[in-house]
Amino acid sequence: MVSKDGFPFRVFCTSSDLRDLFKAGGYKLPKSPNSIKLMVMHFGTTVKITIIRDLLKLKESNHRFTLTFDEWTSTRNRRYLNDNVYALSNEKSIFWNLGLVRFYGSLPAETCITVLKEKLSEYELSLDKDVICITTDGAKVMVKVGKLIQPHQQLCYAHGIQLAVLDVTYKQNTSSHSGHEASNEEMSVRNETVSERADENCDNDLENDENDIFDLSFPTPTSEINLTVEYAELVKKVRKVVKLFKNSPTKNDLLQTYMTKDMGKNNCWIVKQGGQACAK
Repeated sequence: MVSKDGFPFRVFCTSSDLRDLFKAGGYKLPKSPNSIKLMVMHFGTTVKITIIRDLLKLKESNHRFTLTFDEWTSTRNRRYLNDNVYALSNEKSIFWNLGLVRFYGSLPAETCITVLKEKLSEYELSLDKDVICITTDGAKVMVKVGKLIQPHQQLCYAHGIQLAVLDVTYKQNTSSHSGHEASNEEMSVRNETVSERADENCDNDLENDENDIFDLSFPTPTSEINLTVEYAELVKKVRKVVKLFKNSPTKNDLLQTYMTKDMGKNNCWIVKQGGQACAK
């Protein structure tokens, strides 16, 4: 509930309903959030030991592994590297998530490799000896990482398709884009300065936090993009039709009658931020 649903530890102490629920299941919860936190961390340690044991068994039978990893920024502007390990055993694909690694400032390719090797070493894995391939997105940093390490690199097809769709459907605002690049370079320098002064105690997101909640949201891209001329008018018409039914309950009820007849179910039309229309 803490990791999957983002429940803060103190809720298990203050909510009488939750405590009664655990009590009915035969569990006795501590009354201190710190004690509950220690229970969760202890369970995390046992899970880590189990993963290490599984990986060592595969290594002993001459199995090799592949990796996927990517940078992730939380809504609290904290930056992490997420690592996943994959293997093929008995003709079945299995994977393990090694967790998030917190880092400060910019993440050049050399630093990314160092962070990755340190994380793998915690699970008795070697990037050079045990890993045969990595899969990343097409960011310049990740491409450079692939050139500096021994394992092969596979760029993510999904990311490539996304870039192709954006390139065909949208056009970049060059003036805005160059301005963002300059701003990002300045921010990178500032981050490096801040990282040198960062207190090690800040590395723990669970301590001294008002809500103790894990943020799983993704940052909104800052570069401005506009539709190309070929698609702008078409998308404009589609958005207009969607808004027509979305803002009129009477017309929407009539539409749902035909939707049910043709598709066998009702569809809820949504206009997302930025004017994107979709059926749900």
